[in-house]
Amino acid sequence: MPVSAEPRAVVVGGGIAGLAAAASLLRAGWHTRVIEQASSFSEVGAGLGVTANDQRALDAIGADGALEREGQRIRPAGTQFMDGSWLMKLPYHAAGTTRMYGMHRQRLHTALLDAAAEAELSTGMRVVRIDPGGTDQQAVVLVDTANGQQRVPADLVVGAGHCPRCRTGHRGIRDELGSACRVRCSASGSR
Repeated sequence: MPVSAEPRAVVVGGGIAGLAAAASLLRAGWHTRVIEQASSFSEVGAGLGVTANDQRALDAIGADGALEREGQRIRPAGTQFMDGSWLMKLPYHAAGTTRMYGMHRQRLHTALLDAAAEAELSTGMRVVRIDPGGTDQQAVVLVDTANGQQRVPADLVVGAGHCPRCRTGHRGIRDELGSACRVRCSASGSR
């Protein structure tokens, strides 16, 4: 499929994964649209631990400042046997903290919304079908909106949420990575 002069990506799902993908695509120069079925961008849930690898990923998309502002360093932790001896201990720094942060999911979600602020954010839209296009066509995401159906063209479609249409295997895509990792592509059809 030919990529347009300004490559266009559609991210299906406005949760943590979708917004992280959108922020990354924006930094790479893609025009990015996030489609979320819910009527607003909100995240529910409890706390989560942000590891060193997560911190590097947040740094790469410009959302790392949220950890210092909104998170708390986790004190030394690990897994203990019933007798109190340590099976595994998280390494910690001289300040007595680990490299992990704890934070509420909503705060991380808000930081990712900020990092993806330049994306076109669309709420209240349900994905009906995704046509993967072909060698000479863009993919098309068909969505239901309050005003009827809308066709959204894209050079890349990222399924980053609960989207059965994004998890349907497309028969025309080769398995590029071998049997350990199946390439999945969005396509029309039912589960």
